[in-house]
Amino acid sequence: MAVTVTWIEWITGETPGTDNGTAATTINFGNASARDLTPASNPVTAGTNSFTKYFRANISGSYTQIDNAKLWKSGGAYVTGEDIQFSGNIAFAAPTATDASDASILVASPTPANVGLNAKDVGDIAAQDKTLPLGSEVNSSPGFYSGSRTSLLRFQMITTGSTPAGAVNQKTISLTYDRQ
Repeated sequence: MAVTVTWIEWITGETPGTDNGTAATTINFGNASARDLTPASNPVTAGTNSFTKYFRANISGSYTQIDNAKLWKSGGAYVTGEDIQFSGNIAFAAPTATDASDASILVASPTPANVGLNAKDVGDIAAQDKTLPLGSEVNSSPGFYSGSRTSLLRFQMITTGSTPAGAVNQKTISLTYDRQ
């Protein structure tokens, strides 16, 4: 059973769930609402926040069930005054640099799951992010389901006046799940 995860990002002017998001290769933070932005060209000034980033992981391939989705910062050290905040089951709001007041992203695999899962055909996702509760299972029918997706995920980098000037350390964000 092979599974492919594609990260879809929505930026200013796009509405999550309408399938107008575009595949993204990075979760780079910056002072603009842009997909795959270059941090050096869009620096976050110490004491300010990055623009919020809205993602969903589309899961495709051959499986009978995906559940227990967990997301955390698995690598990369913070510099002084830096924090990445994360919410794993939210409604969309226009990206902004205002503090979203989410919790700090976990630095170890969470227990229980912290990312909601839903199926492409559950409710009217195009109208709004209709997620099942955290830990809900995405079951295939019959025996194969391609196109499942996570709930809408929000990320934001927060800095303080103590954050040093210049580039921050690269981080690794991991998404794991159980597959049957």
